[in-house]
Amino acid sequence: EKAQLEDSLIQCISLPLMKKPEARGKFDGVVLQNLESTIQQKIADLDAKIAAEGPGREQRGAAVAAAQEAHDAAKAAKEEAIAALKAAEEAEEAAKDDAAAAKKSEKGLGAELKKAAKTLEEAKAALESFQTGPLAAFKELLERSAPAAEAEE
Repeated sequence: EKAQLEDSLIQCISLPLMKKPEARGKFDGVVLQNLESTIQQKIADLDAKIAAEGPGREQRGAAVAAAQEAHDAAKAAKEEAIAALKAAEEAEEAAKDDAAAAKKSEKGLGAELKKAAKTLEEAKAALESFQTGPLAAFKELLERSAPAAEAEE
């Protein structure tokens, strides 16, 4: 902020300041004394403004500290969110790979199921053939020989 000195003082100030101290007259002394008192008054006014702003300074300092804490918390939350996003993206990529492997396995499973069904049908046919052929003949022979053994007793 500018000192805002009186115009007449500003016009007269250059005269005494250009002279050596021993060459200055009473008027020069009055001008310098007026300049000094004006400067002292400005210093006192500025000191009063500084003192009046003291509590506001503390409040602003507290506000700055609170804002810094909020900033630090937001920064930490951002870093956590970035880490969570990275983990989610990795999980998504793994899930896509698993889904692709499952689809590939599903395609092969259809052919495998058809082959297993064909093998089952063949086994059922072989079982039925065995039950109606050799097993039936064995049971028939078993029944024939059992009564003959009873007769000998």
